[in-house]
Amino acid sequence: MQKSLLCWSAVAVGFASIARGQVFDGRAQFSTTTNPAGAWSYGWQPAVDAGFTLLTHQTVVGGGACFWDLPGSPPSIGKNISDHPILIADNPVVPAGVTMFHPGPNNQRGVVRWTAPGAGSADVFIHVGGVAIDPEFASTDVAILLNGSILAASSNYNNAFTYSFYQRVEVLPGSTIDLSQGFGTNGSYLNDSTAFRFTVVLNQCIADLNADGVVDDSDFAVFAPAYNILDCADPAMSPGCPADINHDGVVDDVDFGFFVPQYNALVCP
Repeated sequence: MQKSLLCWSAVAVGFASIARGQVFDGRAQFSTTTNPAGAWSYGWQPAVDAGFTLLTHQTVVGGGACFWDLPGSPPSIGKNISDHPILIADNPVVPAGVTMFHPGPNNQRGVVRWTAPGAGSADVFIHVGGVAIDPEFASTDVAILLNGSILAASSNYNNAFTYSFYQRVEVLPGSTIDLSQGFGTNGSYLNDSTAFRFTVVLNQCIADLNADGVVDDSDFAVFAPAYNILDCADPAMSPGCPADINHDGVVDDVDFGFFVPQYNALVCP
């Protein structure tokens, strides 16, 4: 674990509980003092399918923008933790509270990683947008990966535009979701500063099919007939196919594997 005294963030690292899910907000929970920090870690990779290495060096810009980076060079991942806008290099004025990343000169990719603290269904929300002064000279690309496999990617986009992503995925303890940024097709890392929002809502009580806070016989009464029917498209299946825990269109042994441990535990995590 890397710790730094260069920047002190007033934001507590952790999660807030809402409804049946735990909210992990990559902007609100961004840590400028510890890496990794809770579920979040900040690193880089030489290619989108290559290994992940933590960034351990820090650079402070403008008295309030703190970046995890390589010594003297991007890739960099940071946040304006001040209460005022800051002018940063090739960026326009960056508002207070904004998180951003930037690829390296040799297309080293900046990576924001979320690691699941437990099993469940994760709703992943990502939004990125270029913040460079000269977006017409910029290109960049982003990829979203689950355990190293690409869920989605933008092949290339000009920094004047934005990219958004949402998907629900099933995770186990230690599963990783990465937001990875490279320099796109123009072969240059200049003007590629990109703001990001990365939020995960983790519902660890995925077998609570009737949403009453426990996994009991009433949930079993929903699951058992759905398991026997199998296909969510079958007219006999309950509307919405709630027993399809991993959202693959069938209620099968994979869903059974998620349901049984929570049914045995009874109380939702």
